[in-house]
Amino acid sequence: MTINDEDATLASDGCRRRTMDAAADWLAISRGAVYHRLDRGEVASSHIGRSRRIALAELRRFVAKSGHMPFTVASR
Repeated sequence: MTINDEDATLASDGCRRRTMDAAADWLAISRGAVYHRLDRGEVASSHIGRSRRIALAELRRFVAKSGHMPFTVASR
């Protein structure tokens, strides 16, 4: 079985988890907006102890499904 670059990226992204603040920064929305999307079931999260985390793969899935474009800073 051969894993292509996209599959490898998705597999590693599934292991990478973001805090609510980091997810909000990555999506360029407020922390409250992240929680709103969690409450509506648009984004899945997991608990690690008392902390809630969102997998980077889940954030990428949300962007692909919703058409939401995360903010990116152009390099100078």
